[in-house]
Amino acid sequence: MIKVSAREKFIALICVVLCLFFAARNFFADGLPGYGSATRDQIKAAAFRLREARAELAREQLYEKKLGVLAGVFGRSSGEGAEISSMSSRVHALARKSGVRILNIQPASVIGEEYYFIYPLEVSFEGGWKGVARFLFETGSASDRVEIRSLRLEKYSESFLELRGTMVISRTRLR
Repeated sequence: MIKVSAREKFIALICVVLCLFFAARNFFADGLPGYGSATRDQIKAAAFRLREARAELAREQLYEKKLGVLAGVFGRSSGEGAEISSMSSRVHALARKSGVRILNIQPASVIGEEYYFIYPLEVSFEGGWKGVARFLFETGSASDRVEIRSLRLEKYSESFLELRGTMVISRTRLR
């Protein structure tokens, strides 16, 4: 028989342990044939969904930032009654300032979109042509973002100095 020294036994033991370690590592890294591929596919799909979710989150944060800027410009909705009342008060004040008589103010149905509301208001008025022109100019250039959506003017006296009109104005507010 061949005599094996303790040093050779130790080296042989280390070689066997290393071979077992690499075999076990490769077995568990690849998994059993037919089983590991499904897990790898699931991991890849989950990683892809995670990347998509992170990108969506980044877009959402950018959207929220832009929405904050727009909220400063348009303002947030404080309810239908408050918005219509505010617009009506503003129209009355502009009419008094311009010397125009308000005949009727009628709220129209609110238009609700996904991110904003449009509050329309139908206004009937009459007055001198200079006052009507000033009233329309002031209404359209108001700092509270009132938009004139439609306008109809007609004379109601023999001279062209007196005008009667109807307009639909609206204000857009974010939800």
